[in-house]
Amino acid sequence: FRKACGGTLPSENATVFKAGSVLREFRVQDLSPSDVVPPELFFKDRDDFPPVVRIWLTGTIFPARNERLEKRLSSIWNLIKDLVEAFDTEEYQRNFEAAPDRTSALKVIQEVQLRVLPCHGFAISGDESQIAMRITQMQGFLQSGRIDPRVSPALEHSVHLSGY
Repeated sequence: FRKACGGTLPSENATVFKAGSVLREFRVQDLSPSDVVPPELFFKDRDDFPPVVRIWLTGTIFPARNERLEKRLSSIWNLIKDLVEAFDTEEYQRNFEAAPDRTSALKVIQEVQLRVLPCHGFAISGDESQIAMRITQMQGFLQSGRIDPRVSPALEHSVHLSGY
């Protein structure tokens, strides 16, 4: 926080610090300016990137987003766009509607995810548990973009189109 706030921390009375998981939205912890973010709140959403955590900070204004965050948000938007395009096809909608049960419908959703994710740096290989881990990583990655108010409606739209 010190670096982001120009070398000094705002007074503890004027600032509220919270940290939370990007994947498990209700996992949030209040912090003081001197606290260390608990490791269990971090989430590794991509192999070649450091783990992420959601931080809430009130009482301080940041003049701009940093380059790393802008790049992350751009990647999130690109993934959402590709998922929406894939879920919005007639073929996908027909296959989803034809699924006889929830398990089959989830497989139809997963087929799209497995086709789209490698284009966005998510290596898909291994058994079902590895694939489930990648899909969970994708979900955490997408959720981390909710700091941009435009991301939530876009995510909701992709979920609606997917039928999930």
